[in-house]
Amino acid sequence: MIFTLLLLLVPILNAVLLFRDRTRPLYVKLVAVISNIALIGFACWAIMDQHPHPKESGVIAYAVLILLTPILSLIAILAGRANKV
Repeated sequence: MIFTLLLLLVPILNAVLLFRDRTRPLYVKLVAVISNIALIGFACWAIMDQHPHPKESGVIAYAVLILLTPILSLIAILAGRANKV
């Protein structure tokens, strides 16, 4: 249930942080970073827990997408790209 909530809420938090004004308090950025790290951890746990993976064609693409999304969001947040959008 926590993994599902993270999958739904973390991208929303990232979008709000990246596309709103620059005057965000530091704790909002910190919450976004921690939630992205938690999402990466839960995604790795879910991928390992499902081994052997189903033989469906989209499993690898889904796993890669689930892992790349918070990683790219972290890079954007930490690099300060939110200020240039």
